[in-house]
Amino acid sequence: LLRRDWFTTGVAVHINAMGADVPGKQELEPCLVAAADLLVCDSRAQTFERGEFQEAVSQKLLDATSVLEIGEVLDQPKLHRQGAEDVRLTIFDSSGVAVQDIMITQMVYDALVGQRSHL
Repeated sequence: LLRRDWFTTGVAVHINAMGADVPGKQELEPCLVAAADLLVCDSRAQTFERGEFQEAVSQKLLDATSVLEIGEVLDQPKLHRQGAEDVRLTIFDSSGVAVQDIMITQMVYDALVGQRSHL
């Protein structure tokens, strides 16, 4: 369990969380989730049912409306990391959406095939 007090304020930190896959299971302390400047998930429905943000919401440390899905963040460049001076704590919870996993795998495969053809 990653704890809030392990992280220093004013230092850029990004956490990718992928282990919470059933209700009640978590990798992140709820107050760490609540302290984040940007919370992103692959599926709101899944993150609140069995993902990393379920406990923070159930303990009322987090308003569910503050969590964005990855597509929303990709569409808003102002939310992207803005360089070395961007010292936000950001968290991405991947609870697993099959179609996204397939498309990511396809993109990685295509990139690797493209690199191989340049050798």
